[in-house]
Amino acid sequence: MSIIQIKGIRFKRQHPILYFVADFYCHKARLVIEVDGGYHDSLSQYEYDKNRDSDLEDLGLKVIRFTNDEVLFNIENTLKIIEKVIRERTSNP
Repeated sequence: MSIIQIKGIRFKRQHPILYFVADFYCHKARLVIEVDGGYHDSLSQYEYDKNRDSDLEDLGLKVIRFTNDEVLFNIENTLKIIEKVIRERTSNP
């Protein structure tokens, strides 16, 4: 398992949660980031992902998904979205 940081916030790569493995997980923001390849476009995979996200959200986690293309060809926007969610989830009310 490796550690990645965005704006000083740590993410664990390939982090186990329940019986799933999150692509990236940030404990501080309780945030799961998934990067999906083309096979996620199939109906069966879409249903599986939807149920998986629901199980993770029941634990109080936020799940955001990006396609491979978004990460590869629009990384600046992808990082802006991640940073926005981190701010929302780590700011004190």
